[in-house]
Amino acid sequence: MTAEIITSLSDPEYHAHDRLSSTKLRRFLASRRLYHAEEVGRTMERSDPSAAMTFGTLVHELALEPEAERYRVSPKVDRRTKKGKQEFALFEATVGRENYIVSEADYMRGQACVASLGSTDNARAILWDAPGKTEQVIFWEDPESGVECRAKLDRVLEKADWVGDLKTSKDWHPSNWSRAMFNGGYHIQAAMYLDALKAATGRDCSYFFVVVNPQPPHEVALYQLGAASIELGRATYKKALRELKGCLDHGDWLN
Repeated sequence: MTAEIITSLSDPEYHAHDRLSSTKLRRFLASRRLYHAEEVGRTMERSDPSAAMTFGTLVHELALEPEAERYRVSPKVDRRTKKGKQEFALFEATVGRENYIVSEADYMRGQACVASLGSTDNARAILWDAPGKTEQVIFWEDPESGVECRAKLDRVLEKADWVGDLKTSKDWHPSNWSRAMFNGGYHIQAAMYLDALKAATGRDCSYFFVVVNPQPPHEVALYQLGAASIELGRATYKKALRELKGCLDHGDWLN
């Protein structure tokens, strides 16, 4: 299996790359037609991220890439008025395509999430204190389908064979997390990431989700993904890769 750790790729360059990501593959699983329209035929623009996704990106950056500063805090204007709309439009025009806009309230809430993570021993150890690599980018080729893939792992610890994945979720509580994890396809992402790391380094690692509630008081939970869930994620993504390769080879996106 061809695999390589990439060390000189910016976040915008990573997300613009043509290689298949777990996010793209989950989009294919949700709708082949939509995937074709957005990624192959390019007849549709990708939909804008939801407010929850944008906030998750903010927390991720504040926690793991504070030096990047890709967010821009919106000025306090009343966008219901003509003047407010004009002022916001002028501000929006100054924000580059590689950046995104957040409200001051969301920025402060994001900072509070990071503070909560920092005050939780296990989360702090995985995200910051334990020696490791942050934002580990891996390019690899799936050996069965030949599809070229990419992954960006939040944290790969050096001494412990652990991978840490930071998530924001209102379903942080143990009674809700398992369902939210499967509904989000996070087990699929985890299996892809673990296989990428294995291909690039030969390491077999355990996978941990560090989950913070986006709403006050920003509770934090740590979950290790079990072997059965990883195997289910692996079977799902391998099957999806074979089906995607078939669609690309034969041009049939309806079945």
